[in-house]
Amino acid sequence: MGIPSCVVGTLDRSEKISPAPLTPFGIVACGAVYWAFAFLAAAFAAMGKKVIQIGCDPKADSTINLLGGEPLRPVMNYMREEDEEPEKLSDIAKEGYGGVLCIETGGPTPGLGCAGRGIIATFQLLEDLRLFETYKPDVVLYDVLGDVVCGGFAAPIREGYAEKVLIVTSGEKMALYAANNISSAVRNFEDRSYARVFGIVLNHRNVENEVQKVQAFSKESGIPIVGEIPRSDEIIRYEDQGQTVIEGNLESEISGRFYDLAKKLLEKPRSTDYGKCFSATKCRCSTATRRCSKLTNAACLFFRHHGAARKTWGTA
Repeated sequence: MGIPSCVVGTLDRSEKISPAPLTPFGIVACGAVYWAFAFLAAAFAAMGKKVIQIGCDPKADSTINLLGGEPLRPVMNYMREEDEEPEKLSDIAKEGYGGVLCIETGGPTPGLGCAGRGIIATFQLLEDLRLFETYKPDVVLYDVLGDVVCGGFAAPIREGYAEKVLIVTSGEKMALYAANNISSAVRNFEDRSYARVFGIVLNHRNVENEVQKVQAFSKESGIPIVGEIPRSDEIIRYEDQGQTVIEGNLESEISGRFYDLAKKLLEKPRSTDYGKCFSATKCRCSTATRRCSKLTNAACLFFRHHGAARKTWGTA
C-alpha cells in the first residue's frame, strides 16, 4: 500500500566531531516502502560512503535487496534460538552491496511478546557491542515501519539516534494518514530536541490526483517534498533479482533519483538556517561564550558542525 517508514544517518568525520555513542548525525525516514531504504543505502555506498542499515521492522525485509535476495538472521531470532546474546557483530551483521553493513532487529514469535521492546533491546545490544565505534560509519539508516504507535518503534526518533526524519509516502489515504501520524510523533518530541522532519519523498502509486493530495499534505503540515520516486517496472525487475536499481543500473532514472536524495540528505545546514534552528530550541546558552550546556540540543548540534567562532549566534 505504500504506507510510510523511517531512516537515520550521516556523520561527516572531516568535522572531527566527537559524537555520543550511537548518535551519528542522523536522518530518520518513515514508511513501509521497504525497498526504498536499501536503494538509498546503495546510493550512499556508490558515493563512497561507509554505510550501516538497520531494519527496525518485525518483517526483517529491509536489507534483503542489499544481500542478493538472501534474508539476514534477525537479532531477535538469534537471541531466541541461541538463548543468549551475540558476542560479536558478525553473529548478527553481514556486509552487502557496496560494503553496506546490514542488521535486522526482527521481532518476537508471532502473537507473543512486543516488537517495540525488541527494537529497544537490540539498540542496547548494539551499544554494548560498540557498533559505531567499531565500524565508524559515515551514514546510518534506520528503516522503521510507518505505523509509529509504540515507543519502541519510535526509538530511533526519540532516543537521540537521529537528527533528520524523512517521510516516504504515496497519495493513498492510509499512507497519508500514517505520514500524518509520523509527523505528529516527531512534533511530540520537538521540545526535547530530538530528530526533526527533513522532508517528504513521494513514492508514486499512480492513484487518482496523487500529486495534488501529497502537495496538499505538504502544505498543511509545512513539510517540503524533497524527492519523488516514479512508479517503475525497473524496481520490480531488479527486486526479483535480489538487487537494488543502483546495483543493477547505475545510469537509470530511478538511480538518479536516489543519488539526488542522498546528496540532499548529506548537505550541511546553511548558515542562514541557524536562526530558525536556534530560536526553535529554547537553548540555555551562556551569553559570554554562546556555548550551549545541552549537547543534545539542535542549536548545539549546529555549533558542533560549524563552530561558534565562525558564526554570529542569536539571542537565547
